[in-house]
Amino acid sequence: MTFKMAKNEEILSTGINFFQQIKDILSEFNIKSSPINTHKLNIRKNGSQSIILRICIEKPSFKNFLKYISFDNKNKQEKLLISLAQ
Repeated sequence: MTFKMAKNEEILSTGINFFQQIKDILSEFNIKSSPINTHKLNIRKNGSQSIILRICIEKPSFKNFLKYISFDNKNKQEKLLISLAQ
């Protein structure tokens, strides 16, 4: 399970701080996640670089994610249930 967000390189630190807060909240529910990964995307019209930030939740933590957080989106919830059944 992956969470990602694109940020302008000039405000990348705010995105990293946001993702770190998400990781900290997840860990309170014993949900393990990957380190924050970044990759360059496109160059914007103003010449600045877009960067994508990404964290992944480890499959052994899917059960706790379902128990404590879950999804409002029915399709995502069904995919999570299917992956837990495998």
